Amino acid sequence: MELKTLHTFVTVVQEGSISAAARQLHMTQPPLSAHIAQLEAEMHTCLFQRGGRHIRLTPAGEELYRRAVPILEMARLAKEEVSRYSEGVEDTLHMGVVSSVAALVGWLPAYCQAHPKVRFELFEGNTYHLLQQIRAGILQLAIVRTPFAAGELETVPLLEETLVAVGTEKWFCDENGQVPQEVSLSMLEQKPLIVYRRWEGVLSRIFERKGLRLNTFCCNDDARTTLTWAASGVGVGILPRSMVRQWNEGSGPKMVFLPVAEEAMHSRIELVYRKREELSPAALALLQTAKVWYRENESGIQ
Repeated sequence: MELKTLHTFVTVVQEGSISAAARQLHMTQPPLSAHIAQLEAEMHTCLFQRGGRHIRLTPAGEELYRRAVPILEMARLAKEEVSRYSEGVEDTLHMGVVSSVAALVGWLPAYCQAHPKVRFELFEGNTYHLLQQIRAGILQLAIVRTPFAAGELETVPLLEETLVAVGTEKWFCDENGQVPQEVSLSMLEQKPLIVYRRWEGVLSRIFERKGLRLNTFCCNDDARTTLTWAASGVGVGILPRSMVRQWNEGSGPKMVFLPVAEEAMHSRIELVYRKREELSPAALALLQTAKVWYRENESGIQ
């Protein structure tokens, strides 16, 4: 099976039809259909359900697509990385970052100054997606947020921070129009909460231990979504303290960020990688730079 054939297959899936894929690949439909038929013959199975204007994958087709996408991405990265040797690039770092820590890269200027020839391939996604890319070999490093099951992966704790409740003033003002210094779980139980999907189970257990119920109004997959929805006034978001920095007061309504009076309400930022011996010198240097910066500037974990 050739990479070109896999690329053709993936393009058909992503474009949704043979005709659209043919236009994208700058070829006519008959040879494209022949490529797909040849691939199905090679795999000894049908990959598409025929009929209708839009193609649908069979279970075998879904499995091939799931495996083909990272293969093509790794091939692309390998080609780019090898070609950069002729350009004098020292190394290319394939690194993942979750959105809720995207602003916490204060170490970046110092690292880039010390390693001016290093180039970045930055991937953004949720923790689970980035862990999959680490395991698939697409990423060398990823900065993610707990909770997650590390398994065989190496982890370096960088920063532990509290969670805060965020929302417009109407959700927190008492009968005198005053906003408290912090918010309790019992107060939050009465609010429609906007939470990160991966945290819902953890938060629910924290509430249950206090004899309370988590009142989930909206579950989502991105901390920025929580912040945006909270800013709209529809509910109260639960976010890491560092996300406060991403809110521009001039861009919307006045927001309130209150610490939650509960010790268990915290999250940890960790740098994850497969094995130290598999890291390039540039990746090892970044690992050390990040550890030192967080320790000195963010009261990180020693």
